[in-house]
Amino acid sequence: MRVCVLGAGVVGVTTAYLLTRAGHDVTVIEKAPGPAEGTSKANGAQLAYSYVEPFASPKTVKNLLNYFLGSDPGIKLGLTLKPSYWGWGLKFLNNCQSSKYQKNFDEHKSFAKLSRNTLSEIESEMPSGAIPRTGKGKLVIVEDKKSFHGLLASSRNSAEEAHVRPLNKAECIELAPTLGRNNRPIYGGVYCDTDEALDTQTYCSVLLSTNIRNRKPNLRFNEEFQSLILDQGRVSGIKTDNGTFEFDAVIACLGGDLNSVLRDYIKPLPIYPVQGYSVTLPATVDAPVCSITDLKHKFVIANLGEKIRIAGFMDTNLSPTRSEERAKELLETARRLWPGIADYNAEPNFWIGQRPMTPGGLPIIQESKTPGLYINAGHGSMGYTFAAGSAARIVELIGSV
Repeated sequence: MRVCVLGAGVVGVTTAYLLTRAGHDVTVIEKAPGPAEGTSKANGAQLAYSYVEPFASPKTVKNLLNYFLGSDPGIKLGLTLKPSYWGWGLKFLNNCQSSKYQKNFDEHKSFAKLSRNTLSEIESEMPSGAIPRTGKGKLVIVEDKKSFHGLLASSRNSAEEAHVRPLNKAECIELAPTLGRNNRPIYGGVYCDTDEALDTQTYCSVLLSTNIRNRKPNLRFNEEFQSLILDQGRVSGIKTDNGTFEFDAVIACLGGDLNSVLRDYIKPLPIYPVQGYSVTLPATVDAPVCSITDLKHKFVIANLGEKIRIAGFMDTNLSPTRSEERAKELLETARRLWPGIADYNAEPNFWIGQRPMTPGGLPIIQESKTPGLYINAGHGSMGYTFAAGSAARIVELIGSV
């Protein structure tokens, strides 16, 4: 089958890889000059299968006022008159109910397990070391006893429960010695040895350049999708700014652009941009080997070899000026809480990205109302972690050759 994948972020690239592996003739269309140039470009770089708790939860409802008032350091929810925001928000609140939260959590765990197993299959078919690893393991830290017990409860509900172990303060510092170099409060944490860090652009480049059973996806960068071509209501091809091309199926991996790009072909989907930030700096000898998640301040630290990626925060509806300020706040927070892990005097490489988030936190993977047009979008902050699983689900929908 001739299949077109729209979008070359981590989700689109992994989808293209698995479809090619399944025997399809795959073409990737991407408006950027290369893969992982949008939301995937400088995300948290963590493959974190052990901590996939949905943001939509009863405890989030209790903190909503703080988020709107701006008193939480990691989350700033700006107000807007956009109907799409308030419609999405009502669905989000519905997913915060205890029963919905638990159902979503269970589905997150299943998705994480599928993703981890699928990525392991992909790696098993590649030469040893083809996908290089930089950060090994993941440590989640908290500052007080109450947060620690909440973290333990979430960890026991994890897809990687067998690989997760609780750590006291001293054990956290032994794993990441920088934690002991200032006076910040640390109560403890949990550590998972199967999670890891990997630069997204490296990951995408490896997958796109690998021969998959003697074939590769056809790559068309710097090319913009314009419209679908339909034959009796079914997809028969696409039109881009470079011409028209015949396809039997189109997979839209367009993240937050999905509704606007495909508005003529799909019903509006509940996907809203939730803004995140990162700063990438040269690593020092004191950089932690494992990935770190700081729950209170809502950011992560990923070891990318010669570089350190600091990513996090969760904002909506902020002005461009305020967004730039928030990126700098992330840097200053890391400088204060994690001295010595990076060369903070170097020129910082900032990134501001729009995470396409669904109310319940799970991606939308389905055939649209237009036959032959499939959706693989809405991964939020779990795009990298869930990419392999969502690609596997698309292959299940389309089938192998």
